[in-house]
Amino acid sequence: PFFKTEFLAFNGRLQYNVIYALLTNPYRLKYFTTPESTYERKIGVFHHLDYTVTKRLNISLFEGSNWRNTDSTGTHQPDFLFANPIIGLNSILKGTKNNGYNSIFGVGASYNLPKLFNIKGKIYTQLLIDNNIISASQIGFKLYDLFIPKLDFRAEYNTLIVNSYLSHEKRYNYTHNNLSLAHPLGGGTKELIGILNYQYKRFFASNKTVYYAHLKNDYYNVGAEFDQPLTPWGYTTSYYKKVFINRFEIGYRMNKNYNLQVALGYLYRNEIVKSTHKETNYIYFAIRTKLFNKTLDW
Repeated sequence: PFFKTEFLAFNGRLQYNVIYALLTNPYRLKYFTTPESTYERKIGVFHHLDYTVTKRLNISLFEGSNWRNTDSTGTHQPDFLFANPIIGLNSILKGTKNNGYNSIFGVGASYNLPKLFNIKGKIYTQLLIDNNIISASQIGFKLYDLFIPKLDFRAEYNTLIVNSYLSHEKRYNYTHNNLSLAHPLGGGTKELIGILNYQYKRFFASNKTVYYAHLKNDYYNVGAEFDQPLTPWGYTTSYYKKVFINRFEIGYRMNKNYNLQVALGYLYRNEIVKSTHKETNYIYFAIRTKLFNKTLDW
């Protein structure tokens, strides 16, 4: 369950969102009165400020925090500072790491490029500030109507150092049900993404390529997994799991209003972990309704 409020100003150029959510940790309560013990809860609070400076430039600020609500000893009175709706104030008053509290801060920007040879485009970037340092970054660009109408291309690079989104107490990692609230791979990751889309009348084709390297260790916590706490140590025996994924798809859109479509696709996945090499080849046929905006990632 969550509660969201949205504030708009200056003819919609400024947008401010606040979300209060009740998140779950996959740990059973030690003391309970029900036939089966329930799981621990934490409070998630998210502030996002977005401002369109000009017709081309947009900037944004983000703050996300997790607060103690229950732990193994039961329910606790929350720190009511969590109800503060002002972005950045909690981090100023409590820092980014505190007892029963963990927060991250982010900045982002995007810029619409001038049209060149009828090609429209946008560049964008994000920075994550965690543990009082820049812990993660993203940079990418999108191009629309690339040389021919309806041919779109997107490229993006993401990098996250170890301990990104983690807390000294793993209960307050940036997660819900042990799943990431941000990048699905977490810290110790380098990722490159390329997406090519083409549409002609009701026919479409797309190709998405992802390559990433994710830090692993067989014995020690290296600050790269969401079910582990922040670690101050580095290990020279660590290695990277390297994965290459490519998905090609063609299809026909039968109904534009509901995006009802038939599609035929091929997925290739290649994973290398130390000396182990795994390949997957997957062909699929689908009849589906996809309510999505093609300018967003799938």
